[in-house]
Amino acid sequence: MELLYTDDKGETTKYTADMLINAIKTKELFNKENTNLTEELKRIYDKLSTIRGAVYDFFNERYETGTTTIECEVDDVNALLESIGSTRLKRLFEVSGTVTFTIAGIEAESSDDAETQVMDYLNYEWSGNEGEVAEWDVEVTRAREE
Repeated sequence: MELLYTDDKGETTKYTADMLINAIKTKELFNKENTNLTEELKRIYDKLSTIRGAVYDFFNERYETGTTTIECEVDDVNALLESIGSTRLKRLFEVSGTVTFTIAGIEAESSDDAETQVMDYLNYEWSGNEGEVAEWDVEVTRAREE
């Protein structure tokens, strides 16, 4: 089976049965994908509408007509952000702690010399994305010969 098609410019194209079957299959796949994308778009639109409503309600509840500022608690903002799938606001914390260490095999003339080497060469590394080491204090508690 063959189909001859002539377009409005007078150009004729001959389609074989296999070509027509492939065209029908392609159209069916396109229609199925188009349906899936339409459903996904509706789901995303519904989610966006829900988020817009949540944000409006949040601020509208805290707004007083005639004022130019809105006050709210960070915990309330974080609850809103979490409810809409967003990242919560962060707070700053300071962490203090103790590191106990033992360094063996230090060649030194005396225990005082070994302690001096530790104090001179022991250092720290903070590889966190945020924050900085504000204080670094090393205390050697003992040095003894091995």
